[in-house]
Amino acid sequence: MRPVLFEFGPLPWWALPLLVVVLAAFLGLWSWLERREEPRPWTSGDWLVWAASSLISAGIIFWLVNWHHARTGQPVLIRAYGAMLLVGLVAGIAWAVYAGRPRGWGPTMMVDLALYLLVGGLLGARLIFVLLEPELFRASPGSMLRVWEGGLSFHGGLLGGGVGAYLFARIHRLSFLELADFAMPSVALGYAFTRIGCFLNGCCFGGLCDSALGVRFAPGSEAAAWGLSLPPGQVATTWGPPMYPTQLLMSFLGFVIFVLLVSLARHFPRAGHLFIFSLALFGAERFVAEFWRAGASARMFALIPALTEAQAFSLVMILFAVLYLVLARPRRAEG
Repeated sequence: MRPVLFEFGPLPWWALPLLVVVLAAFLGLWSWLERREEPRPWTSGDWLVWAASSLISAGIIFWLVNWHHARTGQPVLIRAYGAMLLVGLVAGIAWAVYAGRPRGWGPTMMVDLALYLLVGGLLGARLIFVLLEPELFRASPGSMLRVWEGGLSFHGGLLGGGVGAYLFARIHRLSFLELADFAMPSVALGYAFTRIGCFLNGCCFGGLCDSALGVRFAPGSEAAAWGLSLPPGQVATTWGPPMYPTQLLMSFLGFVIFVLLVSLARHFPRAGHLFIFSLALFGAERFVAEFWRAGASARMFALIPALTEAQAFSLVMILFAVLYLVLARPRRAEG
């Protein structure tokens, strides 16, 4: 729909003090959130660090934007997918900060956890996507690194995020299963916002649609190229045909999963059970969405042609989660 939200730069000199003010407000808010756990007055050193950090950060951003324009002649493109990924990250951190207060987990710890999940999730999601769609990167292997343009695997993201959470738990000497239970609502919330980025970017699209639900995707998007039946690597120069907006369906289901996990958490007192339940929910979400999906994950599964590849993997997730919860459920004492 709108792969690029807006263009940024070159920046005039009057934009520099504006950047300083915005960054100073952000850093001040963040410091206030950290100090809520252990209130103490600001010292002269705190004020100096706050002012210096604001000035230096604003100067770096100002220089990078104008340097990019001077080198390429183009402004910095703020892409929809990357922007919504950031929105999802902030939303997930905000919920984690709120939910972590009773445990004594402050904002800094939650940001660290989010970074582990983000990096692990992005690496896993990109790796699986590249393995599924290698022809998209043969002409330009360097494009494999441009994750802000979209092209991530759902199942790879779950696996990579799990690895990131495990490493975080080991470093901080926490129970991995308890940490996974705690993190999954934030993961669901971030996922829901990120899928909106998929819709704006024109990736993770649905098949052709001849009903009023159909959406046409913008030139240059992966969805438009697929809808126009262009060969791999060729960019669409016109709007694509109407297609199912499966990204919005997955976003809606992501919000539903978030609400369910938060509402039902008290019914899963054993460590790891909420995490396993969330795997079943995510598996069911993807299994349903695949009925309208197109592209890489919509290829038929060789062993069971009635299912797509993603549905087969999702079904394994669901069966594993259900069997685990049934077999590990608390048993009533006899008599």
